Amino acid sequence: MCGAAAGDPDGEQSCKGEEKGTAGQYLSAVRNWYSSRTEGGVMDTIKLTVRLPKSDLEFAKRYARAHRITVTELIDRYLRTLRRGSGGVHPEVEKISGLIPPTVDVKVEYRRHTVDKHG
Repeated sequence: MCGAAAGDPDGEQSCKGEEKGTAGQYLSAVRNWYSSRTEGGVMDTIKLTVRLPKSDLEFAKRYARAHRITVTELIDRYLRTLRRGSGGVHPEVEKISGLIPPTVDVKVEYRRHTVDKHG
């Protein structure tokens, strides 16, 4: 055991000798992820208790586990999506919009590409 689980409230103790994917390494990865999202270092966070129907919490846990994220990160991502505004175009989609000229028949070009690739 290492980090916060071993009594170090900051989770700074090393996880020497533990297998890959242990709780201490996971905690470290989460801390690094949050640190990388802020310019000034570690993000100020606060603990919040939320009451949800049991089925919703179980779904959130399954979804997060399936996508290899924490429930906290799932909620954080959703809130960031809301901040961007609903109905808006994702910045990555916006970046590539307009690359194909409107005069190109996309279906014909895709069919041609598929025939060239697979024969």
